[in-house]
Amino acid sequence: MARHDEPFPFDCCLCGQLSDIWTRGLLDEYSDSHFLIRALYQDNDYCNRILSTNGYNREENIAINFTLNMNSRLGRLYQLFDVNSIDEFIKGQLAAGKQNYDEKAFFQALSEIHVICLFGTFLGTGAVVSSVYEPRLNNTSRNPEAQFRYSDGVTLNVEVKTPTIKGWNGQDKYVKPFVPLTQQGREELKEYCSMHGVFYQDPDILKFKDYINSAGSKFPEINDNQVNLLCVDWNSTDTRINGILEPISILCNDSSGLFRNKETALFFGITEEHLKKISAIIVYYISLPEVLTGDLRYLFANDSSFAIIVNPFAEVCDEQLISRIVRRGIIGKDSHPECFTGMFNYPSGKTQSESINELKRIINSAIM
Repeated sequence: MARHDEPFPFDCCLCGQLSDIWTRGLLDEYSDSHFLIRALYQDNDYCNRILSTNGYNREENIAINFTLNMNSRLGRLYQLFDVNSIDEFIKGQLAAGKQNYDEKAFFQALSEIHVICLFGTFLGTGAVVSSVYEPRLNNTSRNPEAQFRYSDGVTLNVEVKTPTIKGWNGQDKYVKPFVPLTQQGREELKEYCSMHGVFYQDPDILKFKDYINSAGSKFPEINDNQVNLLCVDWNSTDTRINGILEPISILCNDSSGLFRNKETALFFGITEEHLKKISAIIVYYISLPEVLTGDLRYLFANDSSFAIIVNPFAEVCDEQLISRIVRRGIIGKDSHPECFTGMFNYPSGKTQSESINELKRIINSAIM
């Protein structure tokens, strides 16, 4: 028996959108272990195991709260975009591998839904007069997530990236630079870490190279009434500690930030053609409970959880227009946000201060 032949399991009059999706068979190929399926059957134990596995506290009504939130989000997507596009999204990306279910891929799809609903409902320069899901804006097969046209004539193109960032795996000695290092300095730092048992990670600069080039290949050229926004969900194990300090430092440090020094950006493989098509980057951190039951509107009320960083190398750099769209303060081209050279973890003891100071010395002397 196909799943849609079974009664819709969630007995609530507030879930009409999910009931329709179920009845039309869009969830037929979902794994029985898919978070959405387990939530529809109100399997709180399963949902809480996912929270616990990822280091979060149990929530008594997680299945109900998630399902109601999901129903609202999907309903908004159907209001914004054509039915076929959202049907394909639900059967494809949201299914997260179908019978080869990938939990992380599902959470990444949820993050994308949050961003699209945010700009299609609460942000922007006016009412949405037209919107297209995965529009073809260049003569290629590549496309951003969404395009919104607002009542004042402004057009917003949105691309969402959800990286998987390696955590520190519980290591008690750990260092991760937040700035690009010279080759000599990087080798010196890695040698010191090897000799002293310190877990080392490179800064995630190449992720931004990939994301900027990818988004730039999908976006059209910027004009006076058009903004191309790249949104990056900077979610990982160690971001609970450093939040979004790393991406801000990678993009905005005065000496070698990708949005401060064009030579550095080009050195790491960002093409000038793609760089000039990015109006700004929004970097945000949304925790798993917030992904499941929250709303990005409230996340954006917390300055430590998001940053809007204007690209000074864009074809058109209209900071006022970007600020009007996001309705928040921005990090402009002449701003100097607090940046950090790296993240350090070292156990307490007589060598802690000495070791951290040496790690900082090596990094500070090797910044590109």
